[in-house]
Amino acid sequence: MKITSLALLCGLELNEAKKVKRFSFVDHPDNCRAAGVDVSPDGLDYTDCNPSSKRCSLVCRTTEGFQRVGAGNFRCRKNNHTGDLFLHPNHMEPRCATCNKLGESGLDEKQFDVTKKVLKSGLTKNFIRCKNGKNVLPSNRNFEYVECYCHKRNKNCFYRQQGREITREKLEAMNCGVPEADKDPLADDEPVHVSTGQFDEDGNDVRRIPPGLVCSDQDRIVGGLDAMRNSWPWIVMLSYKYYGNSYQFQCSGTLINEDTIITAGHCCHGWHHVSNIKGTIGQHNRGEHDDGEFTVFMKSKHKHSGYRQSTLENDICILKTKQSIDFKVHGAVAAKACLPARGEDPQPAGTRCWAAGWGRMAWKGKVANILQEVDLPLISDATCAKTNNERYFKPEVMFCAGWLEGGKDACTGDSGGPLICAENDRPVLRGITSWGLGCAEANAPGVYTRVEQYLDWIEDLM
Repeated sequence: MKITSLALLCGLELNEAKKVKRFSFVDHPDNCRAAGVDVSPDGLDYTDCNPSSKRCSLVCRTTEGFQRVGAGNFRCRKNNHTGDLFLHPNHMEPRCATCNKLGESGLDEKQFDVTKKVLKSGLTKNFIRCKNGKNVLPSNRNFEYVECYCHKRNKNCFYRQQGREITREKLEAMNCGVPEADKDPLADDEPVHVSTGQFDEDGNDVRRIPPGLVCSDQDRIVGGLDAMRNSWPWIVMLSYKYYGNSYQFQCSGTLINEDTIITAGHCCHGWHHVSNIKGTIGQHNRGEHDDGEFTVFMKSKHKHSGYRQSTLENDICILKTKQSIDFKVHGAVAAKACLPARGEDPQPAGTRCWAAGWGRMAWKGKVANILQEVDLPLISDATCAKTNNERYFKPEVMFCAGWLEGGKDACTGDSGGPLICAENDRPVLRGITSWGLGCAEANAPGVYTRVEQYLDWIEDLM
């Protein structure tokens, strides 16, 4: 019995000991802060605590762009054996955070005005515009939009664009096309003479694409003319529907067979849902329904895997239509353009070619209703590399066409459209309208994707 009583007594003392918890929570995180446990004051407005639950949360100065990261709710925890204090959960210690300044992240602030819009959450939207009024390069947009986003679990902040982190390299690449110095692009080259007359020796208007070109089986127009109706039967007006809205004209493309349209990679880059892409063929006047015009929808898009948004290299994309186009039925308004022949040398500098589109008819001007066309001579790579395009010009995959004195060019909205050269009475697609510094400015000719460099890739998708 004595042994049994002693066992009972020991058991009672053990149960009493169990009542002393190893951990407990104290009333306020200030106790933790006083003990050296960090609740970062940077960007902190105040700490909101509930006395009954002893749970707290940080209220950050969101109007200044600070966002709360780490734990949404936390408590100050005490080790009753050692007296140590720490935040709980300790792996998600909260703090108020924001991004470094854009200038510190790579943007050249001397060239840009940055307008900020801070949301209630503290997420900051930055609208980047050129101080000189030009488009932001290399994207050639009126403005760039980046937002400061802070990841709550990882507790790091970064700039992102369209939901993806934007790298320092991309911010550094943004510029306003400021030339390093005034240069004579023909200083070291033999002059290329291009007739500036309106008519050739046969009385044909050289500003217009030659009529009757047929491909048999063997962001832009400034200073151009209204195209003759149905003189560009291979051009496709491409529209996209955003978030349930009506279709909006975005780019142009070129028919190269009965179910394949070729356009610019930067057009496809923003089209996330292929079912929302519409092509209009036989369009002449955007403001009315033209006789014979018809629409096609897409079943797939294929942006080149090497496309780079920051430099517009490999700026090419293939769209495959759901329905096959019957050229016999639609022959009055639809026809294909030819691809360059394999192994054929590019056309020499000075060759007159033509671009078309419904883009702006002046820098920041109105978008054209009637299809515009413009004659543009090809420019040698050596000459183009000495123009204001020098910084971004990649002759392996790009070439220049236009008038070095300015006055004629493609412009915003013409992206993805064709540059056609008449070769043996055939419309040959030599270029895809890609980018330029402004529109029709001197020493800044338009830049086009060099189609002959992608023949294998194109033919694999046809």
